[in-house]
Amino acid sequence: MEYLFENMAGVCPHCQAYAAMDPESRIEIYPRYAHLDEEPYRPSPTNDSPPPTSGAREIVVMQCHRCEQPVTVMDTWSEHQWDEGTEPRRLSRTLVYPLAAVRHLPEEAPEKMRSLYREASLCESAGALRAAGVLYRAATEEMVEDQGGTGRDLKAKINSLTPRLDAELLEDLHESRLVGNDSIHVGVQYAAEEIADVAELLWEAAFVLYEQPAQKASMRAARKARHDAARGPRAAS
Repeated sequence: MEYLFENMAGVCPHCQAYAAMDPESRIEIYPRYAHLDEEPYRPSPTNDSPPPTSGAREIVVMQCHRCEQPVTVMDTWSEHQWDEGTEPRRLSRTLVYPLAAVRHLPEEAPEKMRSLYREASLCESAGALRAAGVLYRAATEEMVEDQGGTGRDLKAKINSLTPRLDAELLEDLHESRLVGNDSIHVGVQYAAEEIADVAELLWEAAFVLYEQPAQKASMRAARKARHDAARGPRAAS
């Protein structure tokens, strides 16, 4: 499972950009109150950062590398005993500040896909995680069909894109498909972090498939305009 801002990166709830997160502080609030050092992602006692207390809840403050706004999360850690050989395990990570914002896909993505994604995000923010899983799957299907996927079901449609799309991107689409299927057909309620991870995977896929090509096309057009202007009226030839 990937957690919110795992590996010091994720979609910033302020600027909605996928960005690195710089650690600012780490404070244990349960079972004791203690200011820890500025490396909140090192549970091992062999590193500089002190390990989390058994069963601890910690507040971690980070700063978005892009918009420089603060982001605060709460980590909940497992019960563990170092002297008995059990290591700490992070059980959950919850966004504390800012309050969860509505997620948006890049403007270059088709509107129906963006609408389904927004609705899924609203469900996610309200804690309706099964509904969020189903709607993120619907957004995935819209994305796959827009990319030309064909087949009798979503699995086949995703697989039909194999020659054109990167293997990791296809795996991400299948991840969303499975979470949606489990949510609607089996009644599985995935953890908030798991649903958030699916949302981020879809955003990354939309960035690769829609926003990035649009950015490249814009840059090509700008270079051509500069080239044509420099050469004068004969540039077209």
